[in-house]
Amino acid sequence: MRTQCFLKTVAATLFLVLAASDVCYSQSQELPRYELYRTENTWTNLLLDTRTGRLWQISITVDQDNSSVILPINQVSIPEQLNDEAGSDLQNGRFTLQETGNMWNFVLLDQKKGGVWQCQFSMDSPEGRFCQGIATVSE
Repeated sequence: MRTQCFLKTVAATLFLVLAASDVCYSQSQELPRYELYRTENTWTNLLLDTRTGRLWQISITVDQDNSSVILPINQVSIPEQLNDEAGSDLQNGRFTLQETGNMWNFVLLDQKKGGVWQCQFSMDSPEGRFCQGIATVSE
């Protein structure tokens, strides 16, 4: 009987300690400011500033001439474009990228306000690199 009581006490204590440490761990984890996304193009990745929605195309090469480059896709902070109050909504993890069926296009999502942008990268011209808002149509 004493052994059962002891085991129950140990199990309950262990459960509380693990639950408390899990809560402390999740509260202490800060979301990263920058996220790197793979594309279907072996030589291209996308770098997202999850706080501002700014986006860059990273084109790498194996040539020794150092021709790898980082090209801007969306140079302006989206909260600035939307005239949000300065700094009030800037938090890591606010913006995320989602793949689409088109290898050149991604959807940028504002996790806080629900805004959606089509973002496209290009190997050829600066005009082929952009992010543009997707309008909401009310029925």
